[in-house]
Amino acid sequence: MRLKRIFVALLAVTALAAVAAGGAQAAAEWKIAGASFTGNKTVSLERHSTVPLTFHSELLGLKVTVTASGISCATTTGCTITGGGVSSAGTLKFTGATVDINEAASPKCAVNGGTVETKPLVDEVIMHPTLKVGETDEENTKLPVADKFKPASGTAFATLTFSGAECPLNETSASVTGTACGEAVTTEPAGTFKSLSTGQEKAVQTLLFGEAQQKTFGCELKLGTKVAQLTGAVDNKLSETAELGKVFGVS
Repeated sequence: MRLKRIFVALLAVTALAAVAAGGAQAAAEWKIAGASFTGNKTVSLERHSTVPLTFHSELLGLKVTVTASGISCATTTGCTITGGGVSSAGTLKFTGATVDINEAASPKCAVNGGTVETKPLVDEVIMHPTLKVGETDEENTKLPVADKFKPASGTAFATLTFSGAECPLNETSASVTGTACGEAVTTEPAGTFKSLSTGQEKAVQTLLFGEAQQKTFGCELKLGTKVAQLTGAVDNKLSETAELGKVFGVS
């Protein structure tokens, strides 16, 4: 699989973490250096350094932003991609989380002790909605591709619990629910992002999260009853010794 500044990362990024920069054809599957494989392969995640990983929403009438300085796969489960298909799975951990209330830093507020861990997640590779059945593979593989992350079971993506004696959200907990879409992208020399069309393998697969990706690929996150946005970018790499530095993707 590929809420790996937040989230929501969140809570998510997100990570599950592997970018599915490949095709979404009927026989599509994960490949490493152009070759199919069996079983699971472990991937690692980290925040893309040029953009913050943040989670924005509203709670008890207050604007809330949670910013994470890092993201990784929870050590208990890790993050994996599965050979023979286009699925991935994992649990994400957002670290160094800080809180802004009404667009101002709120050092008197903490969230989950500074580390937000998602529920176990799964993801599926999805094509851009303009994909046309019957078009040539050449035309369709020019379209962007995304990973859609969702809870492996139930509806909870993560839970946010705020604390701090002088925090206006002290002892308030709320569930993050729904789905997060991360678009496969490459980083341009100027530091901007460019959509990665299907069928391309990269040693570093980057997923870009934001409002545009949520709308384009049909995802929605909520904090309680309020719409939430996870923004930022997450880099995914193969992490097993035998696979370090190798290119991978879906085709």
